[in-house]
Amino acid sequence: MKFVSLTLLTLTILDFSAKGSAQILNDSRQVLVISGMTQESGIAKGPGVVNVLSGGDLAILTDRLQHIDPKTIRAVVSFGVAGALDPRLTFGDVVVSSSVTTDTGEKFATDSHLSMRISTILTNGGLKVYSGPMYSTTVEQDDASGKLAIFGSSGAISVDMESNGAAEFASKYGLPLVVLRTISDPQTFTLPSVVKRAINPDGTLNISEVIGGLLAHPSEISALVTTAEGSERAFHSLRVCRMLVNLGSL
Repeated sequence: MKFVSLTLLTLTILDFSAKGSAQILNDSRQVLVISGMTQESGIAKGPGVVNVLSGGDLAILTDRLQHIDPKTIRAVVSFGVAGALDPRLTFGDVVVSSSVTTDTGEKFATDSHLSMRISTILTNGGLKVYSGPMYSTTVEQDDASGKLAIFGSSGAISVDMESNGAAEFASKYGLPLVVLRTISDPQTFTLPSVVKRAINPDGTLNISEVIGGLLAHPSEISALVTTAEGSERAFHSLRVCRMLVNLGSL
């Protein structure tokens, strides 16, 4: 009798798993990936993924998200680079956030199941993954002392400018949220002022603004070189994350 019961239980589990797998395969909905820059969305793109860019502006992101039909989306991913608030983090480190805190005080939980699944995949792939709250703001956080102050007051380990919009969209429509980011600037590093105007609303790099800024502030050249090197390490880590994680199948 025990053997029969276990057999029936096994068959039931297999049947349930098969149905679950079939539902995933037959799910025509896509995964919404929200980024700030075209380089980030270029890494994220692929089958089953729909990309939306913010250009570092929450108002622009909110407007663009109004054109997304939530019924066509099954999960929301905030994907790209971020700044470190936790002094432990350095260039290229990987963060899978446990929650999102906005600068208005709102707090959003990320989906624990998907976050754990992604963290496990990345860890098995040889990457060290940090988990902790993301602080998402409408104001560029480029000063080392300012980033340390936010770390102390919020407990967040990293900061970006897109996860707020991603979290609000996911919360509004009851969709699972994931934040996958890599560190482009450590807490101890102050970004040069020219970086503030480096991103266009469409997410592309504003070369003329960068050149103009350097002509006005030539002393920032060294900091800009460090910024570029750190960004390349962050984007390399982001590409590795993307190769390991099939965003479209989440």
